[in-house]
Amino acid sequence: MAGSSPRCPPARARDENGAWQSDAAERWLAATHEMGGKIWASEFANEPNLIGGTQPPKGYTSADYRRDYTRFHDWLAARSPQTRVLAPGAFEYRDGSPLPAFITTLPTREMVPNGPARPDVVSFHFYGEISQRCAGPQPDPQGAAWLGMIDHAIARTKTLRREIAPDAPLWLTETAETACGGNPQAATFADTFRFVDQLARAARQGVSVVMHNTLAASDYALLDEKSFAPRPNYWAALLWKRTMGTRVLDAGSADAKFGLRLYAQCQRGVAGGVSVLAINPDRTQPHDLALSGEAEVRSLTQAERDPAHAALNGTPLELGAGDTLPDLAGLRRSGSVTLAPSSVTFLTFAKADNPACR
Repeated sequence: MAGSSPRCPPARARDENGAWQSDAAERWLAATHEMGGKIWASEFANEPNLIGGTQPPKGYTSADYRRDYTRFHDWLAARSPQTRVLAPGAFEYRDGSPLPAFITTLPTREMVPNGPARPDVVSFHFYGEISQRCAGPQPDPQGAAWLGMIDHAIARTKTLRREIAPDAPLWLTETAETACGGNPQAATFADTFRFVDQLARAARQGVSVVMHNTLAASDYALLDEKSFAPRPNYWAALLWKRTMGTRVLDAGSADAKFGLRLYAQCQRGVAGGVSVLAINPDRTQPHDLALSGEAEVRSLTQAERDPAHAALNGTPLELGAGDTLPDLAGLRRSGSVTLAPSSVTFLTFAKADNPACR
């Protein structure tokens, strides 16, 4: 027909024998290059141990996956050698408890080969529970068992790393309050305890990158999906980014009586400076923390009678005109500081002169 343009044939992800082929991936890569972009890192498949979600051919096995992963690895090495291969990106759940029976799985250890096709980065996904919308329970957001649950997933993934790529970095490439979109409490200050505790625990155990799911979709997003207004976890992420460096320090022992959690890292952008994250999940009891030197204190709490918003040192956090950020400066304190019940506090000691942070 006059004036018509030829249509591209559909790109297929598998050949006639069910093996992965690069047709569709080639188009994505070419389109990225045409826009002047680069793909810094890629996982071959999302949570391949939950094999039903990838819609494989009938009878697909771990050996089939290793074949396809190796094809992808070799293709990417040839076509985009600067792109890092992340694997396995497996779904890690709770403390290793079995998944519901209706979910078809393959053993994670059998998914990724070592040798020449080993990944550049060993990656995993973690959710402590399935959300209520998928028939899961709603956890106590400030409970000790809930806050520490990621430790099991990190330990299992480290064991896997020793077997397939012992020198590779460890990345957490997807996580949020609960899987399946999150519970309603994920959009409130209640989830900030899990969020920051998980960041600190991951850093302490050698996880170098954490990717949160998602920016602006569903209950667990950092931004409201309709207004794009920041949720409490957004403010926590922003304060983390501004205060917590990448070198982890020994924070000493916390007072187990109140369930206080302390983490320390070098202060971001300040030579010799130290940042301390102090989490007081107790709903009723404050806790006095002795300070060694002057600290700048930024304490996050729930805004008064408003669980959907956070307050910084008592002042509700919200964007200003033109979506400008509010003043995030802390309060200067020395001697001691009182950690309010249900609070997350970032303390920075710019004059600590810590040798490990110079």
